[in-house]
Amino acid sequence: MIIIPALDLKEGRCVRLSQGRMDQESVYSENPVQIAKHWESKGAERLHVVDLNGAVTGKPFHRSLIKEITKSIHIPVEVGGGIRNLETVESYLSSGVEWVILGTVALQNRQLIEEACQRFLGRVILSIDAKEGRVAIQGWKEVVPTETVDLSKQFERIGLSAIIFTDV
Repeated sequence: MIIIPALDLKEGRCVRLSQGRMDQESVYSENPVQIAKHWESKGAERLHVVDLNGAVTGKPFHRSLIKEITKSIHIPVEVGGGIRNLETVESYLSSGVEWVILGTVALQNRQLIEEACQRFLGRVILSIDAKEGRVAIQGWKEVVPTETVDLSKQFERIGLSAIIFTDV
């Protein structure tokens, strides 16, 4: 088993949201780079980073901060939140990120996930967020009728590195 600490980034800070609500946060640090180094010093083998602003807006918000985090530590980093096109996937992967995490786009653009898996073999993770068994998208703002199990089955055998499942 590998335990992966997570940094949820909102407006440049490490936060935790209450029930996924952007207006209900607890701030844990104003210095995400320092927190990344902390987790590495404690023996973390990987770091999970989520761009919460990106998840809500549909485009990267913390790209430069995430690049700074990846350059400051020696463990692999996986990043999600606001990744909706191949250009963003490639940009993150070429900047030092080991894996990109695609979530909302799974319902909006299956072809993107398939193409990303082909071009970046073993470096794409599918994230499925759920509320009461149904898929939650857009930073948990919208719940769609699709069952989480059904969605995960749609992506069998396309070359994903992993699936991250979060029950919110």
